[in-house]
Amino acid sequence: MQQINIKTSEQNKEVVRRLTAKLPTGTSENVIARIALGYSLQSGKKFSSSEFNNYDSKGKEYKEHILFDPRYRDLWAILNKTL
Repeated sequence: MQQINIKTSEQNKEVVRRLTAKLPTGTSENVIARIALGYSLQSGKKFSSSEFNNYDSKGKEYKEHILFDPRYRDLWAILNKTL
C-alpha cells in the first residue's frame, strides 16, 4: 500500500507557521495542516496532475501517520481515490 504524504509549498510553510502561532501555546502545527486538508476536501476543487508542477514542494512534508489516525487510514485512501 502506498504511503500518503503531503508536501506543502515554501509559501504555505510560512502561512502554517503564522496560523499555528495564533493557537494556544503548545498546539502542534499538525492541527492547522489537518484543518487545511479538511477545508481543501470540502471545497471540492480537483487538481490535474499538470497543475502540481505550478507549485514548489519546498515546504513542510506531513507524513500520513501525523495527519491521519491509523485506524482511519484505509477510509482516507478510499476517499482520496473517489474525489
